[in-house]
Amino acid sequence: MLIFVDTETTDYRPGQIAQLTYILSDGEQVTGAANYYFAVEYMSAGAEMVHGLSEELLWRLSEGRKFAERVDEFRGAFEERMFVAHNAPFDLGFLSAEFGRCGIPFAPSSTFCTMRMSTAACRIAHPRRAGFKWPKLEEAVRGLGISPDAVRQLAGELFGGDSAGFHDARFDTAAVYLIYRALMG
Repeated sequence: MLIFVDTETTDYRPGQIAQLTYILSDGEQVTGAANYYFAVEYMSAGAEMVHGLSEELLWRLSEGRKFAERVDEFRGAFEERMFVAHNAPFDLGFLSAEFGRCGIPFAPSSTFCTMRMSTAACRIAHPRRAGFKWPKLEEAVRGLGISPDAVRQLAGELFGGDSAGFHDARFDTAAVYLIYRALMG
């Protein structure tokens, strides 16, 4: 049992999650998917520049609902599943902070980081030292021969609507799912 996750956040430090998207899988096929937007107290200018989610836009998309108001809708999805994300420590940090503020323990049974696990396959030279760098999500998609159109198609099938591309958690979660599938053969 797996859960593929991406978050868009208010900043780099564990602040708040603005968008949470996940795909559930039994290891063979997708068994569920969900996308949530949350009203946040503050959005850094840098984060907004990356993902385009302002406080006002999030208020509209979330209908004014915060993470704590919706946590019961999705908390069970994380139970007894391997947590799969690109830069998993980042997403885990934000989810741990958000669940913690709700008084809910958050500790996935295991994790798989597609960023770290795709490093050898992508073979992108590190700019400041010997060896390879951890690929950004877009670099991992390209390095593993995954078409952005395939990512967009999967995101559309699972979440409907039009995902904007990279840094829209719907698109990024679909990319994580396809990266994992490519890595696991």
